[in-house]
Amino acid sequence: MKSSASQPIRPPTKWIVICGAVIVWWVVPLFVRLQTHHDEVAGGLVLGCLLGLAFAISLCARFRREAWVVLIWIPLLVWTCLGGVKAFGAFAGGRLGGPSAAPLEGVATLIILSVALALSGAVILCLVWHPKTYSLPLGVLAILNTGAISFVTPRANL
Repeated sequence: MKSSASQPIRPPTKWIVICGAVIVWWVVPLFVRLQTHHDEVAGGLVLGCLLGLAFAISLCARFRREAWVVLIWIPLLVWTCLGGVKAFGAFAGGRLGGPSAAPLEGVATLIILSVALALSGAVILCLVWHPKTYSLPLGVLAILNTGAISFVTPRANL
């Protein structure tokens, strides 16, 4: 008979946290999609997204020893990388305004550059505060969930 002292004690799976993380990643893009009309971006929405980004990074830093944090970390890393690449692409391409936006094009350029730099900083923080504990099933769930949200969100006709 084996003693229970020889086997490591495995903490119970936190299903409420796992379900909450998956649901939040589906609600946030839906909320953002419902708030934007045509190509308008509200300043409050951008501020809310940046605060949400800071909150998600702080969760990754605080709970990096928990296996469930991979559900937050993978989408955060993927979306900040893609957002940073798109922002730097828009900055480099100069496609920020049309002929009627000429006086404000410099302001738009500075804003897009600051967003690109903020997203680059978020990518660096995500790489620094990566999870210490990985769970293969949760990692697969995070990758599938990120891919599904990334596929569905731009195609939603809301």
